[in-house]
Amino acid sequence: MQAQVTAAGMLMLALRDPVWLENWLSTHELKAYLVGALNVTMPMGHESSEDASSRVLPVLLETARAMRNLI
Repeated sequence: MQAQVTAAGMLMLALRDPVWLENWLSTHELKAYLVGALNVTMPMGHESSEDASSRVLPVLLETARAMRNLI
């Protein structure tokens, strides 16, 4: 999988210098318009998917909101 279509790859591109990014974008075909993304990998243990989501989603949303000004 190409890095620019992963969440981490998109975030890395979003943090590059605008001139570098424009040059890179002009030489690569992209099929989505994503500026950045976050993901979480976590151990669930014996909790349900709903409990795990309830535990992590508020923190993930807070982080996403805090990063909006950066990307």
